Amino acid sequence: MAGERAQSNPGDGNDCDVAVATLTAGAPAGSSTTPVRVIPISSDPVTRLPVVRHVTPAYNRYSIVNRCFLVHSASEVDHMDVKTGNNALSLHDPGENTRIYNLGGFVTPIAGASPQSFVAQWHSSLKIRNPRFYNGTGFGYGADMNGLAEQSQPTSGHPISYPFTSYDGRVRFDREQWGQRVFDLNHDGVANYGMYAEWLQELQTLAGRPILNDMFHGAEAYVQMWERAYGVPAGSCRPGRGSFAAGGIGPLRLGGTTQALLYAAGQPAARPGPTYRYCVGGARGAVAAVFDGGGRVAMVASSAPGYRAAGVAPGTRVRALRRRARRAVGNVWLGRRLQGGARFAYVVRRGRVATLAVVSGPATQRAALAADVRAAGL
Repeated sequence: MAGERAQSNPGDGNDCDVAVATLTAGAPAGSSTTPVRVIPISSDPVTRLPVVRHVTPAYNRYSIVNRCFLVHSASEVDHMDVKTGNNALSLHDPGENTRIYNLGGFVTPIAGASPQSFVAQWHSSLKIRNPRFYNGTGFGYGADMNGLAEQSQPTSGHPISYPFTSYDGRVRFDREQWGQRVFDLNHDGVANYGMYAEWLQELQTLAGRPILNDMFHGAEAYVQMWERAYGVPAGSCRPGRGSFAAGGIGPLRLGGTTQALLYAAGQPAARPGPTYRYCVGGARGAVAAVFDGGGRVAMVASSAPGYRAAGVAPGTRVRALRRRARRAVGNVWLGRRLQGGARFAYVVRRGRVATLAVVSGPATQRAALAADVRAAGL
């Protein structure tokens, strides 16, 4: 789990992201029941392990966790003992899972011995997720097979059928065999890591396709949680109106890097292929940034009716383009050369402009232009 807008500066000599593990934040200093004197901590320059200095009689055993709170780091409590983990969580408000989700965090249960229990926890999480973060999607699991965690038991009440196909339909799974030993989930349960394919199939048998759809967004939800922990703003829609300029529009700038765009515009609503796509507040359509092979913005585009490029808006009849642009490739028109070699581009459908864009000089080449228009997906 992780807090929103964590401030983390690796190497500043006072990091908490390497201390103890790393628990989320947002709690104010001294949020435990007694005043806490924060212990100065730093990182060993070689091992990067935490070093605690100046331990005083006023030391409170949760001072390091409070220090994590102060710098908005993320902390993983799964490998604390139960008592310590519960006490650490008590530093949050009651209803910690709801608070974690509202802070932009990520909650993952252990797979455990009962797939029915796992499905129940998934259903419970759906009620408290915050759609502001990755549209409220993404769920994971912890196997802990190399520890003392119990694994899913054999089942006869909801057996899976062999062979079965993977989530994406590309892989066919039959019973796993090691020499003469044949493994079957219905008789053996999850007896080794390789049988988590069967476990996922069992979850689908119990809860249908939606649970796997959610779990296959879990990795992305986790990565986005860490983006926020490093200060990337949570996703928000772009304004409903705007005017394109030679360099882009608002924080979506031609030539910008993926990292620069994330920090400037926040997390996008979707990231298909080389594209960051943002919703538009109070309007239909979207705004997109398409990156080139070097990871820099080559096209900024919008299909929202409140946007303009050289006086042209989505919905403008194609005859209005004849004074401003020429057909470049397919249904894409290019305007005059702008500062820095950029050009406005217009995608036409059914006799009207459907999408506006500004493209960098290299992206005006026919093949690149057509590919970027497809990638924008507007």
